[in-house]
Amino acid sequence: YQGYQIDYLAFFKMTGLWLLPTVMVSSAVGFLSDALFGNFLGFVVQIGWWLSTMMIGARQVAGNYGWLLIPRHNSLHNVAYYEAHLPELLFNRLTYAALAIGFICLAVVLLNLQRGGKFYAINFETLGRVRTQSQRVQH
Repeated sequence: YQGYQIDYLAFFKMTGLWLLPTVMVSSAVGFLSDALFGNFLGFVVQIGWWLSTMMIGARQVAGNYGWLLIPRHNSLHNVAYYEAHLPELLFNRLTYAALAIGFICLAVVLLNLQRGGKFYAINFETLGRVRTQSQRVQH
């Protein structure tokens, strides 16, 4: 491209911009789900989120940013689309980074409450027993 200079740090910049927020929010969802449920439920949520994002993103392969967890831009020669939608991509990535920081902060608060004995992970088996016991008491 005429008028452009080679940016030797472009690989690192784009890797940080494109991948880091995805890794951050995926890790944060894992930490938060562990703090909330104490099991692998977060893994199931992440797989579902990933599948839905991949299916939505696969429809428009030339470029699709929006609210996708994994933004898509699979066209090597469509720089105009990328530059025209760069603010949308930056907003997407910054929003996911902020969401990740919020989830991590919430997970830290929950884990501190657990250490103090004020909060326990949500256990679905226990919830089922509590419901059946309360139903027996009412009858």
